[in-house]
Amino acid sequence: MNRFSKKILFYVLAIWTISAIYSAVANTHRASTIRFEDKPGLFELLLDTIDSGSGRRLKSKSAILIDLGNGEVIARKNEGKVCSIASLTKLATAIVYLRTAPDFFEVETVTAEDRLGAGRSRLYAGEKLTRFDLFHLMLISSDNAAARVLARASGFSREEFAGKMNELASELGLANTRFIEPTGLDNGNVSTASEMAVLFKAALEYNFITDVISQKNHTYKPIDSDRQYVAYNTNRLLYGRDDIIGGKTGYIRQSGYCLALGVEIDGRDVAAIILGAPSNNYRYRDAARLLAMAGE
Repeated sequence: MNRFSKKILFYVLAIWTISAIYSAVANTHRASTIRFEDKPGLFELLLDTIDSGSGRRLKSKSAILIDLGNGEVIARKNEGKVCSIASLTKLATAIVYLRTAPDFFEVETVTAEDRLGAGRSRLYAGEKLTRFDLFHLMLISSDNAAARVLARASGFSREEFAGKMNELASELGLANTRFIEPTGLDNGNVSTASEMAVLFKAALEYNFITDVISQKNHTYKPIDSDRQYVAYNTNRLLYGRDDIIGGKTGYIRQSGYCLALGVEIDGRDVAAIILGAPSNNYRYRDAARLLAMAGE
């Protein structure tokens, strides 16, 4: 190893050591306040700066950025890889439900079965809400119990509703997309980044869906209740950008962190799909990196 190479190795090892010490100290102080973010260390940020290959810089398993107007693929990474899609499933649920021409003023009662294994839900067994509020909760706060109530309210059994979702996938030509149930809790709900882009575009063609997934929050009041509640959108990019068309997040352990995001950039609408990000923070970092390429 020549003198120059030894000097480079010394600097790299020094940076790595400083980064490790900084991360350990920072994590000790931040552990009590930050639950899901995973801030990259100094060494990793240095490598990101050196590496100009956008695909290699993405931490997600699969991703794609497309122009929604002409279908042009602007950037991609493993876009054909079949992955679990978690709550991105609810985009298909929303489309299938709207196709039943529902009366949104109808009131539905949340059952114990709707709540069973639904994860973190804002709803309780016995509560009564309008379908309008349930639809908003399903897409804005990604409420799994709300998705189950709406699927049941469609008049189909859960199996029949999943069948309608798979018919939708077939109609859109999504050969690698499969749905087991309407929430995304089952890791058997799978797709690819490229096929999710097609599904996301189809969802955006419904003005009501676009309107809902672009809202930062939704205020609702259960029937026979004196209290109002506010559900906040799980898509945190809505709180920092004003060019967002709409978006949907998703996460279960088997899928990693997922995101479908529509943005207007320089007069054109683009969609970024992120599947299998290793953390909530990286989900949005990867999306930002993709979106930056749309303006290049």
